[in-house]
Amino acid sequence: MVPSLGLGVFGVATSTCDNFGDGDSVAFPIVSALVPAVERALQARLMRKLEPPLFAGELAGRYCNTTLGIESFVWNPGAASGRGLVARGQKPGDYPFLLQYLGTDDGGRRLRFRKLLGPEQWLPESWPGCSRPEALGQNLCPVSCFLRVLRGSGDLTVVTRDALGRFEYEGCRQEPPDVELSV
Repeated sequence: MVPSLGLGVFGVATSTCDNFGDGDSVAFPIVSALVPAVERALQARLMRKLEPPLFAGELAGRYCNTTLGIESFVWNPGAASGRGLVARGQKPGDYPFLLQYLGTDDGGRRLRFRKLLGPEQWLPESWPGCSRPEALGQNLCPVSCFLRVLRGSGDLTVVTRDALGRFEYEGCRQEPPDVELSV
């Protein structure tokens, strides 16, 4: 594009000459070769950032209508897999969120997390509008960027720990684990 730089980068620009930009494009062949490598590096970085903290097992449990637990997941099928802390609502229509640990405040009593919609890439087929008789076996509801924005993906949340070591998530105290009674 700038021969004096000697980079050997070539680009092509096209336009449909309208005001919408729907057919306009710019292409750089060198970029198409670099994108897969950059994408892999970013995926690996993301997976490291989604690693749950060492104490995440202590957070596992039920908080009102939400369950927190450590789960294995695949982020972008075929690209990366890992384990993370996941919040799953128990009511129909509740969306699951991966909780990305961001650190602590207030002497370790406030654990900060970013909520990321997922880990599933598709909503359940049983949800209204996610399946049709003419499309059997095909899920029609991908978790899109638009859905992530509308449902609070990226929002920050806090898990607090009181002086007795009990946790609270979004206003709900961690319920004690079910205890089996032996007869």
